Amino acid sequence: MSRFSEVVRFIDFDRKNNFVIEPNIRILSVQERLFDAIKTYNPAVIVKTGIGSGKILAALLESTAARIVAVEPSEKAIQEFLPRYTTTELKRRLDIVCGDMHNFPIDYYKADMVVSIDYLDLFDMGRCIDEFKRALNFDGIFFFAGTALFDDDIEGFYDDFMRTLCPLHTDFYLTEDFKTIMGLKDFTFVRSMVLSFERDLKAAFDYYGTFFGTGPRDDAREFLNEHRHNFESLYSLTKDEIITEPYLIGMYMRNRPSMEKV
Repeated sequence: MSRFSEVVRFIDFDRKNNFVIEPNIRILSVQERLFDAIKTYNPAVIVKTGIGSGKILAALLESTAARIVAVEPSEKAIQEFLPRYTTTELKRRLDIVCGDMHNFPIDYYKADMVVSIDYLDLFDMGRCIDEFKRALNFDGIFFFAGTALFDDDIEGFYDDFMRTLCPLHTDFYLTEDFKTIMGLKDFTFVRSMVLSFERDLKAAFDYYGTFFGTGPRDDAREFLNEHRHNFESLYSLTKDEIITEPYLIGMYMRNRPSMEKV
């Protein structure tokens, strides 16, 4: 099975629980910031990377006048979401394309805003950002929401832990590192905030263990025990194995080419 097929299988697995992608604990916080951005920039075309739980995509369709496009790797997710919308007016403003974030099936300069929530750490972020930039108009907005690392986690303990627990995981970033990467990708930082949410690691061990088997779970348990002190100091790990998980919400504007480059 290819890695992409495994990612699709995981997306289908997670859609039943929304444990990783757009869990209920974060929906309202993300949606509030997203709609603030939409009110500010008034995008005519919004491209969302993934259907996710479906709640935010539905809110975009029902509460804005924008044309909404979603790029979703899972055909099953598309088949389950589309029957919700039967009116001609809503169907006219909604397109869902089955595709890979690494080969974004959106033409050049078609999007005024690209919205990415909780998908990027399953893909190669650098390749994805290049594709999102290609799809965005100049001065278009990239709205990102995803788990991050606390600033003091310079060694990336939480990143390494998640990569052990979930072999599909790619990267979490420090907030400043993510800003730097976006700058190198030709985006201007607009604003960001870091929220905090609780994550039950016992539930995470069971959840990922169900999908991947006991091997990764056992390795992750060993890693956590080895670095327990770091998780206690950095992520407030409790005896009940609850951590405080940082969550980055940021906006970045695609730069116009300078006259020197034209």
